Amino acid sequence: MDTLFAVFAFLASLAGFHSGRDTVVHRVVTNGVYLLASRATVEAGVARFECMRSASGRCHYLVLPHDCSDSKACTGRRYDVAVGDVRQVAGLHAFRLCVSGDASAPAQCASSDGLAD
Repeated sequence: MDTLFAVFAFLASLAGFHSGRDTVVHRVVTNGVYLLASRATVEAGVARFECMRSASGRCHYLVLPHDCSDSKACTGRRYDVAVGDVRQVAGLHAFRLCVSGDASAPAQCASSDGLAD
């Protein structure tokens, strides 16, 4: 049965289906003190934003289109998550993610590859 599943997964990947998971972790540390620790995971079009630590008590997320090169020129969605909480959002497939501990400060963005599903 495991072999059959492996063959099916291989054939699906050849056909262009991607069932993997992408994860981006942001950590901001100053003088050994965590100012921000966040994890974002996307799988099957569902993004999960987890705020693990933030000096302000909240993580502020900005989700931008994948092909956006300048966060000021692009329209994105904003999500606010308290420390220890998780927010799930369905329908996100290819995007760039920015996160900050301060709602008024520019967000730290993930690499230009961003998250893709």
